Amino acid sequence: REALEAPEILAQITSSEVGIRGLLLSAIRNELKRDSVRSAWKDTSRKGTEKCKNKPMNKPLLRTLDVIRMDVTNVADLDQINQTFFARVFLILRIKNGALDNDLTKDFEGFPFDEDGRPTFRPSAKWYLNQIDFPNGRDIHTIDSKVTTEGNNLQLIKRVEGRFYEKFELHDLPYDQQDLTVTISLNCATEGPVPVEFRTQFEDEPAAQLRVDTVNFAQSDIWDLSPRLRSNVT
Repeated sequence: REALEAPEILAQITSSEVGIRGLLLSAIRNELKRDSVRSAWKDTSRKGTEKCKNKPMNKPLLRTLDVIRMDVTNVADLDQINQTFFARVFLILRIKNGALDNDLTKDFEGFPFDEDGRPTFRPSAKWYLNQIDFPNGRDIHTIDSKVTTEGNNLQLIKRVEGRFYEKFELHDLPYDQQDLTVTISLNCATEGPVPVEFRTQFEDEPAAQLRVDTVNFAQSDIWDLSPRLRSNVT
């Protein structure tokens, strides 16, 4: 094998003037095939590496998610001992002009890579939808999750239900007031390669529709449920 790697030996073997027969000929042919494959692989690998070095990585692109609507319904089972409550949450997030973006409209939920195997950092709207999380939730069940188109905009729609943790302030019991909190986040670092921000106030447009269903409140004989829903973007 070492001899075959020498250029002068290879030249002699491939020359028609050299006569090699028998098992030695078969062995040399197999070795030359392997050597050819190794050379081709090295050549391809070298070209691919040079191509990757010359191709710049995509810079972070901040995506803005407008909170168009949020409904909190079916509030029930306020548990002051376990510090939890049950609720159903309906959420609509908008990506303005998202339907005009080829990356966002791709029918792919995974994280995208280019032909060289490098991340593009340009995921689809479906990927963003799957990153929606409820940090103070427990046993959250997804009822509906989809991306829809409205004109040039994309809408990320999520409907979930489950229990949410809340620290009940019981110092003024039985005349206490409690804030029930539903925390919504996206599993994307603000300073990371796929940054995201929430927005609830818009220019020349109505603010986000935030609603609480008080009609179907199961514990209305014990609590007075406020219809007000406040947002706090951090």
